[in-house]
Amino acid sequence: MTRAVLILSVLVIGSCSSKKKTERELYEEMTSGFKYTTYKAASGAGIGPVVTAYNEQKPDSLAPLNSEYAHLLLGYMWTISRKPAMAFAETDLAQESDKEEVKLMAQSLRSIVMYEQGWNELAKQESDDAKKYAQGPTSKVKYEVSVFYMVMGVAKIYDKDFNGSKVFWAGFANETQIHWPYQVTDALADFQNNKVQEGLSKL
Repeated sequence: MTRAVLILSVLVIGSCSSKKKTERELYEEMTSGFKYTTYKAASGAGIGPVVTAYNEQKPDSLAPLNSEYAHLLLGYMWTISRKPAMAFAETDLAQESDKEEVKLMAQSLRSIVMYEQGWNELAKQESDDAKKYAQGPTSKVKYEVSVFYMVMGVAKIYDKDFNGSKVFWAGFANETQIHWPYQVTDALADFQNNKVQEGLSKL
């Protein structure tokens, strides 16, 4: 009897430990890890002085750079480079801005990083939630954002920058729920890197 209870307990514990994590749990795990926390602290402390130094030394013909936009640019860079923890850190730092348009772009970028991780439902929720920062009718904002992602996605394809293009098609998919441009571009990125079988499996 005792042995049967022990076996049953092991089976129950095993089934609990093998339970698949939700998208939200995976996201929270990534954004509480060592890489995320250390990078966010370093970027949060370092970008301000770097931007200040840049603005002091830049030619008068160039517009000054703001820290929140620097965080957004770094966020896109880390997304293209497939460094999601760092990308999430930059979106969180950018969203601390008091500007509505920066908050919109930061949360939209976060949704793109989530989509790139395969967290489609969480990405859609994040994209929809970002609309609270938008001015004007939601439908108009959704149209304008979708067109922007589409134009940039196509432009990156012309440049043969398929990894860069994927980022914008991920945003497009979040806005429209049309996923095939992302899937095709993802496959093209594999072909470009001589991963033919992996690319074919995505078509």
